[in-house]
Amino acid sequence: MSAHRFALLLAYGENDSYTVGEHRCNEPLCVRVDNGHVIPSTQTANLRYAVACGRAGANRTTGDGRTRAQRSLAVRAAIRNGWDPIAYAEAVGKVEHRDIPTLF
Repeated sequence: MSAHRFALLLAYGENDSYTVGEHRCNEPLCVRVDNGHVIPSTQTANLRYAVACGRAGANRTTGDGRTRAQRSLAVRAAIRNGWDPIAYAEAVGKVEHRDIPTLF
């Protein structure tokens, strides 16, 4: 079970009205369950949102040539010893301010 799916389970319990966790913040590592981050959704609604945001398709990179798995490992290494906003920004490739909610 993925971390964001587990977060939804903790927040909503077992629920058949949704099948996926939709990342409204477009941050695949996010586990914050609220209307601006991860919400319970259906596969159809999630795919529509992904297409509308331009993040649909197989084998996507993160914009800097890394896969999402490589980016996840970089983030894990950056915050292994505690929260460091500079190390986190470097790990996610964030070089300028964006109006997207942060992971933490």
